Amino acid sequence: MTDTPHVSAEELMAFADGEVAAARAGEIGAHVQACPGCRRELDEHAAVGARLAVWKVDAPPATLTPPAGQAARPAPAPLARIGAVAAAAALVIAAVWAVRRPHEPPRVEAPSATAPAPAPPALDPGTFALAWAQQPRVDPGVSPGGSRVLIVAFMDWLCHPCHVSYQSYRPVLKRYEQRAPGQVKLVVRDWPWDSRCNPHVHGLEHPGACTAALVVRLARDRDKADEMMQWLFENMSRLQTLDPADAEREIQAEARRLLGIGSVDFDAAIAAARAGLDADIEAGAALDITQTPTFFINGVRVPSEHVNGPLTPESLDAAIAIELKRAARRA
Repeated sequence: MTDTPHVSAEELMAFADGEVAAARAGEIGAHVQACPGCRRELDEHAAVGARLAVWKVDAPPATLTPPAGQAARPAPAPLARIGAVAAAAALVIAAVWAVRRPHEPPRVEAPSATAPAPAPPALDPGTFALAWAQQPRVDPGVSPGGSRVLIVAFMDWLCHPCHVSYQSYRPVLKRYEQRAPGQVKLVVRDWPWDSRCNPHVHGLEHPGACTAALVVRLARDRDKADEMMQWLFENMSRLQTLDPADAEREIQAEARRLLGIGSVDFDAAIAAARAGLDADIEAGAALDITQTPTFFINGVRVPSEHVNGPLTPESLDAAIAIELKRAARRA
């Protein structure tokens, strides 16, 4: 328990949303750790999905993908961490986010014959809100348009963790499309681990990744992106065992079949798509992308320096809800 006065509900909300000055944030963080009542209040504020129905709905953004050739603005220096609770946040955020080495396929353990697999730890909304409030924000170089939450994702379509994230996050994003249409904008940018198009990586970690990025762009323009990405995900392990030239030929052949494009038109379309891919790669270099997937949620980088893997779906849901509430308070 603590003898100091309780923090007001308004100040707790501002604290969770990262809108309290550093000195006061340190005081609030220390108080919340010792005061069960204020901790419960903070938990209630951070509860996922609360009051979604009362938010004002803006017009949906015109597109969910960056225009071809869009260049990223230089990212400003990260904001300073908030006071004395930063060290605690670094610990709790690592417990909330899933940990994974860059580009490593998720480990799949054989199920035990005697005991069920342990359930993942439940998300503590208050702990997550405390940790989220401490994360620095950068400019991802993409306009949010009319949305209140901008998610910028750097992906490689032959990356196993990208596949896992894409499949697990889709239900969360679809729910927000239904509950708060136009409020959450997803922009997918390419970061292929293939030095033949990406001068910022070394070697051919994912042979065919450049071609995969280009054909997904063509498919997106023709409303066939899901089908193209699904084929790439299903075949990525086999493609990475092939000679790079053979992998490229297979990807191109499947894209021509799926999109119904002849060889001449296909080659011209690929050449035209290259400018957009190059712009994404330079934007990723400016943001110091070192692994895929990397997400920026209203400028909060996931993973951050404390984490080596993407958010769980539950935590993504919580992060979006926090950012929507933050935007609603500022409206």
